[in-house]
Amino acid sequence: MHTARAACPGKSACLKYSSLEACCGSSLLHIHSFPFPSISQGPIPECFTQSKTLKHLYLSDNSLSGPLPDFSPDSSLQLLFLRNQIYDSKPSLTGPLPASLATATALQYLQLANNALSGPMVELPADMK
Repeated sequence: MHTARAACPGKSACLKYSSLEACCGSSLLHIHSFPFPSISQGPIPECFTQSKTLKHLYLSDNSLSGPLPDFSPDSSLQLLFLRNQIYDSKPSLTGPLPASLATATALQYLQLANNALSGPMVELPADMK
């Protein structure tokens, strides 16, 4: 079985999950999803952009699809890396940037390159990179 790995601060081992959704509701601070076809396809679980504990989410180089979920202004997410979402040789992350991205005050780094995002550009916080 393929697994996503979530790095746990203070521990040398990685916790293993059978799906990205299984990470929801956990108190993890960092999630690194490696490209495994069985877990890296489909929509991004909304719990990642609503979490009050998750700080770093690295989901680049997978086949996640659909639009970005809404961001909670209370989210503690600081780093969100979603570049290179490709399925069937085509970018699979689509749709507009959610307007709620402008109120994601904890978010400092956002990587969305090589996707098929469209629509108006949301005004991002000035200190976001």
